[in-house]
Amino acid sequence: MSHIFISYSKKNHDYAQQLADKLVHLGFGVWLDARVENHYWAEVTKTAVQECAAFVILMSPDAMRSRQVQKEVAYAKVRHKPIIPLLLDGKSWTKTYINVCDRRIPDRNFFVYLARHAPHTQGHGRHFEPADVLIEPTLRFHGVYSAQTPRGQSVLRFFEDGRVLEYTNKPNEAPMTFDELEARHHRKVNEGRYEINGRDLVCTFSVNHAKVTYEGTIDLDTVEFRWYNYGTKKRGQGLYQFIPAL
Repeated sequence: MSHIFISYSKKNHDYAQQLADKLVHLGFGVWLDARVENHYWAEVTKTAVQECAAFVILMSPDAMRSRQVQKEVAYAKVRHKPIIPLLLDGKSWTKTYINVCDRRIPDRNFFVYLARHAPHTQGHGRHFEPADVLIEPTLRFHGVYSAQTPRGQSVLRFFEDGRVLEYTNKPNEAPMTFDELEARHHRKVNEGRYEINGRDLVCTFSVNHAKVTYEGTIDLDTVEFRWYNYGTKKRGQGLYQFIPAL
């Protein structure tokens, strides 16, 4: 694992190319695709993420709306890749990030951090020394699922470690934490856990009061969330957003 994967919206290609050129100049291997899909493109991208040393995401409103960026983030997260967010435009999706709204290349600490994860670089890259303060980016949430239901807006927010954080399905009601849900409705909710099953990410949690278990499956290819209620035998599906909401 030696290359750096850059995930970006095609509207941000100029900056992505500028960053890639700088990385190559410093001796890093870089994956920067042309955003042209073909029959083999999806599998090639998966392999590139799986084999990368670090994953750099260029955050912007266009990137947030990009289904392809969503997929790439999904691949990186389930494979526990180091994710380094660069804020190019708009609001940050993460707790920590590097601000590049001025379109400048990040400072030395960014490259020091990458060098720690991709040690087999060539040229100038091998001369980096550890900095006093290194970038330690972390995504606050794994993602958000939101869908409009006959009863209102259904929202699930997921923590990084797999816990389901918030839930609601009533009109005009803000998402509740499960502690609040238990206090208000006397429903004990078990913490959900993730399990990778082929191309799917499975999350299961239960509501003991109703003796109901929900299972949600996130398709990593389509970034679609499919859920099943074992109590009512009902199914549903909707889009899943891996980009965290703060």
